[in-house]
Amino acid sequence: MMNRRDAIQRVAIMMGGALTVPSLAMALENYQASGTSAFNAEQMRLVAEIADTIIPRTKTPGAKDAKVQQFISDVVSDCYSENDRQMFMDGLNGLQENCRKRFGKGFETLTPAQRIEALKGLEEKAIASRNNSGSRQANLWFDTEKMNPQFWFMIKELTLVGYFTSEAGATQALRYQHVPGKYEGCIPYKKGDKAWAT
Repeated sequence: MMNRRDAIQRVAIMMGGALTVPSLAMALENYQASGTSAFNAEQMRLVAEIADTIIPRTKTPGAKDAKVQQFISDVVSDCYSENDRQMFMDGLNGLQENCRKRFGKGFETLTPAQRIEALKGLEEKAIASRNNSGSRQANLWFDTEKMNPQFWFMIKELTLVGYFTSEAGATQALRYQHVPGKYEGCIPYKKGDKAWAT
């Protein structure tokens, strides 16, 4: 059976290296659940709703179905440095503040379209920040004074890694063979086929 380390490596390759080295290093080398959560119950619900907006339930389970919020909690609690943990918590609080300012309510009570608008606004800010292109081209309603827009990359990476290394993600969203058999380096791909987990 494939262990979590192998699964994370395969997901990273499948995603074309979109995962950052620090997030993988933390997940691979330092992960050992302490049994404590980085989040209170309200924050855990918020993380679950954000993750489920990134990967909603379709024909396959969504992020909440795969309990991605628990994976995120474990990594933030047990693997993140104090600075990264604080950046993540500031990001959660900043997202809520921006949603209350923009929509008059917290993220978890927004409509699906409003949730997508909020996350797209955050993503635009994060990309503009990463590219050092300023915020003029990004969503102007998203105020990042109280949060680092890099929070977006953190929660998106954790959601993808948590989902595609979960049983639901690996076996239902991807193709999975418990005993893959011989190595085949080149397999024909038909449009619409799922990627392989194994």
